[in-house]
Amino acid sequence: MSAGYHLRRRGAAVLFRRAVPFDLRARFQKQEIVKGLGPLSARMAQYFAHAMWIRCEEVFAAVRQDQTLTPAQIDQMIGLYLADCRNGIEADKASLSPNVGDASRRRLIDIHGFAGLGAEIRRRAENNDIAINTEAVADLATRVGATIPPGSLDERLATRALGRALGDEYLRVAHSHANELTGPLGFLMRSKLRIFNPAPDSETISVATRPSSGSISGVPGKPPTAAGAESKATASNAKCPVLTDAFAEFLDRQINTRKEMPSDRRREFESTCSVVTWILGDKPLDEYDDDDMKRFEKEFLALANDYKNFRADGDSLESTKKKIENARETIPFIQDANKRLIIEERLKTINPKTFNKHISNFKAVLVAKKLKNITEGYHIWIDKSKKARRAERDAAKFDDIKRLSEAPYWTGRRSAYHVAVPGNVIIRDAMYWTPLLCVHHGLRIEEAAQLRRRHFRYEIAPLLGMILCIDLANDPSLKLKNTNAERPVPLHDAMFILGFDIHLAQFGPDDLIFPELSNDNAHETYGADLEKRYGRMLREVFDRATAKRLTHQSLRHFVATTLGNTEFKDSWVNELMGHEGVRVSEAERYNKGLYVQNLKRMIDAIELPIDYAKLRELADESARRQNAKPKPKRKPETKP
Repeated sequence: MSAGYHLRRRGAAVLFRRAVPFDLRARFQKQEIVKGLGPLSARMAQYFAHAMWIRCEEVFAAVRQDQTLTPAQIDQMIGLYLADCRNGIEADKASLSPNVGDASRRRLIDIHGFAGLGAEIRRRAENNDIAINTEAVADLATRVGATIPPGSLDERLATRALGRALGDEYLRVAHSHANELTGPLGFLMRSKLRIFNPAPDSETISVATRPSSGSISGVPGKPPTAAGAESKATASNAKCPVLTDAFAEFLDRQINTRKEMPSDRRREFESTCSVVTWILGDKPLDEYDDDDMKRFEKEFLALANDYKNFRADGDSLESTKKKIENARETIPFIQDANKRLIIEERLKTINPKTFNKHISNFKAVLVAKKLKNITEGYHIWIDKSKKARRAERDAAKFDDIKRLSEAPYWTGRRSAYHVAVPGNVIIRDAMYWTPLLCVHHGLRIEEAAQLRRRHFRYEIAPLLGMILCIDLANDPSLKLKNTNAERPVPLHDAMFILGFDIHLAQFGPDDLIFPELSNDNAHETYGADLEKRYGRMLREVFDRATAKRLTHQSLRHFVATTLGNTEFKDSWVNELMGHEGVRVSEAERYNKGLYVQNLKRMIDAIELPIDYAKLRELADESARRQNAKPKPKRKPETKP
């Protein structure tokens, strides 16, 4: 969306964002006004944005003319309000821990009670629930000599500020009790309270320094539901931990202590924890029952496949479902066929594999805690026949491979930033080489993206002599999918025609052959960002159906399909692709030279409709043009 209209797109929804002027931020208590417009076309979004911009200007002008309540008066009201609330807090302390003799146990109950109350009050204040403090605001305004008309903006500002101050005060009390606990129990409670915003130490909370709302639930970035906050407050005496703590303990034990699970599965379990607490609430693990599983199955399978982009921070399940329904109603009115396909794909129902993944992760935590497996019978049956598995993903076709080789990225583009516009610039980077490596060798995207110069070595094979291979078998630092992926892959002859050996020669043994790639991302993989950029390039150049057939994984399927229609043995094809398979005999396991020779024969049997000599010529010409020194400008002749 154009920034000139103050519009941003988040998934299918369009957001209007308008910065609050500096002189009004103290009164609005926010730096930006954000309003969701729903899934709209670009023209309709611009129309609504123009109207909202005018409305914002009217509000700003009205606030500037009516300076009845100042930030200093708000701070004074907060101080008086907190002073009045001290007695109420002391009374709450007595009601939260009655007849408890043990001081540590009494503090423990106070911590849970005040943390839950503070989080709930802050949440209601952030959601502009002004009903909780309206009467207090009118009384306090009289005491400080201010006039606040009912229903005015000043009333909303004051009630919001008082709600946040009271919530912070409850959290501060919880923190003070946690600091009084000693030993392992005190450390545990202080660690658990980190999920809440720490309250300031001062009694008077300034409007300018008041902390912003954040992650105050067990799931980062998601505010607690009513059920979640209530369960947090009542689970203090329960022997079984709440769901978020159980997942955290399970991941810590499986990944850090026992090292029985790879670290990249942490995000998968955190996603399960997030969606379960979002739908069912965060409560002790032994309180979940069959009714909860029935509700989870009904609600989760009714969501859209791309529900995460429809779910904003703080959105409830019902509001997210409403957004999805509104987006589905707009599909018939989308004129652009390509955009309609994109929206339809995002609004498809949840994949059964995703549901089964969450059920399996939940089951793993229940089994680890030796609790009843309430997930039994909820897995969805999936057809795993050969026919069904072949229909899961499309493989590239010969015509698709030819069209890909004729795309501007390989034949010349306008500049480094124009991937779809023809020109004479060719950059032989990771996006240039990785599709060629995948379509000639059947490599996975991550296998190709993390290669270093030392992974290319020569093998001696009978009759063929020295063969340059990609060694994926002898480096424990390689991040491979499974043990079957540890294999040698001979280099295709076409790669020498394209000049890939010259590309390798410019790097040292431990250098990445694609130095622009990094694993510094959420997935900790070298191919994550590359796959995104490559996918955007495909969608700009080809139609959506063709783009789906030309992904790195589809190119790998093309190699498997091509070799499966030849006379080569299935065990050889499985070994080359890194699939599960059994070698034909022990002789092939130990006769390494003959084994590499057979792999080389298979690799070179992959013949593609690509003019390699032309691609090399175009790339070399582009390199010469980029390396050529610019001609000096001719000085104009001066008349004597």
